[in-house]
Amino acid sequence: MSKFKKAPYRGAGHGNFEEEWGVHKHCSEWWYLTGYFYDGAGHMYSCQFTMLRVKLLFFRPYIIMLALTDFETQKHYYFQNITLSVRDITIDEHTVAFGKTAAAQKQANGMRLTVDHKDFRLDLTLGYGKGAIWHCDNGLLQMGVGGPKQTTVYYSYTNMPVFGTLELSGERKAVRGKAWFDKQGGPYGLIDRRCMWEWFSLRFFDEEEMMLFSFPQSNYCDGTYIRASGSHERLCDYTITPTDFVYPDGQTKYSAAWEISVPGLKDEAYTVTPLLKGQMNMGYCELLAGIYDRQGEQVGLCFAELLPGVYNKKFPFTLLKRRRRFRVMNEYDVIVVGAGPGGTTAASLLAHAGKIVLLIDKNPRPGGRMMTVKKDGFSYEMFPINCVQHGSLFEKLSKTLGKENGSSSYWATISGSAGCFTRIRTARSRAGGWDSNFPACLKCSALSA
Repeated sequence: MSKFKKAPYRGAGHGNFEEEWGVHKHCSEWWYLTGYFYDGAGHMYSCQFTMLRVKLLFFRPYIIMLALTDFETQKHYYFQNITLSVRDITIDEHTVAFGKTAAAQKQANGMRLTVDHKDFRLDLTLGYGKGAIWHCDNGLLQMGVGGPKQTTVYYSYTNMPVFGTLELSGERKAVRGKAWFDKQGGPYGLIDRRCMWEWFSLRFFDEEEMMLFSFPQSNYCDGTYIRASGSHERLCDYTITPTDFVYPDGQTKYSAAWEISVPGLKDEAYTVTPLLKGQMNMGYCELLAGIYDRQGEQVGLCFAELLPGVYNKKFPFTLLKRRRRFRVMNEYDVIVVGAGPGGTTAASLLAHAGKIVLLIDKNPRPGGRMMTVKKDGFSYEMFPINCVQHGSLFEKLSKTLGKENGSSSYWATISGSAGCFTRIRTARSRAGGWDSNFPACLKCSALSA
């Protein structure tokens, strides 16, 4: 690790931006970049770079978290690594780096982000834009609960023009877009549920921004409003109302769409809707959403970072069991081949148990032999028809899966903890398979020839 003197944490009496860039004693802190950009064909991508230094008892592990979302292919790539050794860590006056894998470097006129991994590479130049600003109470954020140790010092570059290159699937592309860089840290309780947050960075197309740091479980919020000129003010008078939820692992609850009210600022009311759901990282959900005004017109983009402690009383450690490689969103615990009565039953029971299941079949619709075919004006049932007897296995399975009438709606997908069923539809998707707009725990598709 490059030598860098650890500074004391001073809270409200913090130093300048250069002094607060570095490492602090007895603190958890992170260097965090999120951005979106477009290639020459207009295809959209988002990226994340996070270097996290954790204060955990007597340990100070370092964690690198990288993500890329390709909105054209709807794939989310994610990488994480953790180390207790500082051998591969660089944190100095200008650079934060994890070995040769990723680095964020401050330069005279901006920053440079490089990511070098076998699945994708980034080399981006980021202008300083409006310059750095202190968030909340002149840089001090109370982390949901009271006390001088339950705080962080927080500043950002909120509107950074981006250009550079992306290499993905062997193809190198020039890209342009916008980014937002955060430096934040303090001695707060990192694993204290009361201190977990929902963070929203609203990036309006008119070059204005809002940073909303919300702790719904603690009934506390803070934030910042940044004008196009670069002037800014503290923003605490707002409400965030979730309108949808997702369960990425079948049991852990995260909000997934919101109505945001900011009385007296701009259009005052906005709808925030994810462009793509399911962007899970290491135990938390991060996504890019569209911002829409009251007329339904898109007026900006919003990154949201959602921690599990907000809506879950116990931390879901199962979310941490993620292999250290890039992952795509469509990764499953179980793949069931054959969407007949047996396959559909097995897939539904597995989904009901919280597994993420892919159900596939050679045919363009589910059902196997349990279907009706028409020929020469006549209809033929391909499966025996009988009356379901009380107490039969079929009745028990139907009750287990929430379909007590034993009807053909037995083929259903279950949405994890929500207990909500959606019938498998037979419509073709643009890829030629079944419509795959199902809850996260069960996806269905037809095999291509």
